[in-house]
Amino acid sequence: MGIADITDEQLVQRLREDPAQGFSDIYRRYSGPIFRLISRFTQERSTAEEILHDVFLELWKNEFKAQSSDGLKNWLFTLAKNKSLNHFRQTRKSEAYVDRASGEPSVLDRLEHQQLSAKFIEVQEKMSTEFKDVWRLRREGLDHQQIAQQLGIPLGTVKSRFHRMVEFLKESLKNEISG
Repeated sequence: MGIADITDEQLVQRLREDPAQGFSDIYRRYSGPIFRLISRFTQERSTAEEILHDVFLELWKNEFKAQSSDGLKNWLFTLAKNKSLNHFRQTRKSEAYVDRASGEPSVLDRLEHQQLSAKFIEVQEKMSTEFKDVWRLRREGLDHQQIAQQLGIPLGTVKSRFHRMVEFLKESLKNEISG
C-alpha cells in the first residue's frame, strides 16, 4: 500500500502511534503541494524552503491537535498560507525603512527599528499567559473564531482578551518609549 492509498485519517493515526513514520508519510504527501503554494507567495526558492520547514516543524512539535484527520490538510495549508503572508508583510514593512536615495536603510531608521523591536519584545515577555496564547495564534494568522476553537474558549472571550492585550501593549510601549 503506497502513500497515495493511505487516508489522512490513517496518516494522523500513524503520527500518533509512530511519530517518525507518520511525520515522514505526511511530509511525503504534502511537502510538494505546500511548497508550490508557498512559492507562489514568496517567489523565492530559499524563502519558500524555510517556510516549508517551519510548517513541518510545527507539525513535528505536535502543534496539530485535531481529533480527526479532516483538519490535517486544511491545517497544513492554512499554516503555510499564513506563514507566507506574514513573511510578505514583514518584507514589505522592512522595505519601508529603505532610504529612497541609496536604496539602503538609513542608520537612524535601522537603529530606531532595532530599539523599538527590542522594547516590543520586552513588553511581550511581560504579557500574561492568556494574552500570549491569543497573540501567538494571531501572529500565525488565525482569526478570532479559529483562536477560540484552538484554545477551546468562547469567541467573546478571545475578542475581549485581544482588545485588552492591544491596550496593554499600547500602554506598555508608551511607557517604555517615554520613560
